Amino acid sequence: MGHNRLITSVLVAGLWVACVYPTERSSELSVEMDSVPVLLDGDVVQVSARLLDANGNVVDAGPLTFTSSDVTVAAIDPEEGFLLATGTGVSVITVRSKGFVSAAPGEQLIKVQALVTIDSMRPRVRFYGSTVRVYGSGLNPESIFFVTLGDEQDLVVATHESWTPVDPNFPNRFGVLSVWVAPPTPRLARASVLAPAGNAQSPDAIAVIRRDIYEPNDTIPWDLGGIEAFHNPALAFEGRSRDDSLPADWYRFTQTVRGDRTFFVQSNQTTTESYRILLTDSLEWRSDLSNWIIGPDSWLLGPGFQACHGIPFELPFQPGAFFRVAIEDLAEAEENDVCQSAFPLGGRDTLQLTIDNPHEADWFSFSVSTASTGVFQAEVIGSVGGFLDPDLDVYVFRRFATDSIALLGLSLPGEDTAPRASVGLVPGEYFVLVTDFAGVPTRYRLVTTIVA
Repeated sequence: MGHNRLITSVLVAGLWVACVYPTERSSELSVEMDSVPVLLDGDVVQVSARLLDANGNVVDAGPLTFTSSDVTVAAIDPEEGFLLATGTGVSVITVRSKGFVSAAPGEQLIKVQALVTIDSMRPRVRFYGSTVRVYGSGLNPESIFFVTLGDEQDLVVATHESWTPVDPNFPNRFGVLSVWVAPPTPRLARASVLAPAGNAQSPDAIAVIRRDIYEPNDTIPWDLGGIEAFHNPALAFEGRSRDDSLPADWYRFTQTVRGDRTFFVQSNQTTTESYRILLTDSLEWRSDLSNWIIGPDSWLLGPGFQACHGIPFELPFQPGAFFRVAIEDLAEAEENDVCQSAFPLGGRDTLQLTIDNPHEADWFSFSVSTASTGVFQAEVIGSVGGFLDPDLDVYVFRRFATDSIALLGLSLPGEDTAPRASVGLVPGEYFVLVTDFAGVPTRYRLVTTIVA
């Protein structure tokens, strides 16, 4: 009787082992792992896995065991599957079944990147004025000091256009940084990033064609169409085939409704020249004159000279790297930045005015029917935005007269902040022009007296 009990007990125990660990079928089983994304140094994730049969059904696996081929890159808890990214590089994570020793293990190559990494750049060929996409981690402009394009000898700090994170929930991790390719970026250029979390350089380089995307527009305007806004911080004046000391880039745009326009020109390469903006109703290049013929309603804005109904009027200026023209209502008598909208003066006027933009001109008009004397004085009453040392000049000349001789009063910085022009006037129409030689936005008072 006792012997029979023992046999029964052993048979039952054997059947329980066979149900939990059916080793005779373990070769048909396999371990499946969930995909682990690219990690950053210091990340902690849990690796999930399961045991499947030949039909893809989950089998009660019992315990699984986790191992890493390189613990200096990824250390993993052997029982729970918690993985710590311990360094940059790659490591193979393997998951096995303890009970089904013949089951195919699950394997996955894990990649760990530095907190700041550049993977690649695209497209491979770029012009000045175009953008290049820089792929990597930690490239959010809010998280970096700056990004450069170039080589070891010639680095150009690049202006970023946009940052697009791959996962909006983690905006500082993986994504695409778009940066402008600006002169003088060399012909082969790598991207480099300097950031508090570390520095990085792209493994590949882009080829730079050293002319901007709107060339050739030296004499034929590039048509921008009916744009609402235009922005490109990476354009250039290219070398010219003609012996021309005044390079130019021309653009055409269409404005169908009345509205404000503001133009900005800025450069870090300041020499003895500055920048001018010319708006014209028509444009023709005359090769025999090596010059442009502009339309009758053209006007030039900013340093250098003004044009009024196609008649250029030279103005001296102090060179500068930044120039802004705001075609909008900003102060009393505005908008009078062009002669077509000159503010009419009476016999006696006192106006509070503003030189709104660096090197802007304020235009005024008046007429006299008999011989008269005019006195025009511009008195500085303050600078705009904390700028110092304004330098106002006052010009008086006959309206639209090509043979007109400008009569003027000049101020010297630190010596005279109230230039005065006293003029004997013959019957006719006149312009008064107030500008600032130093390119300083300035508040001033214009006092005019015209006596017959």
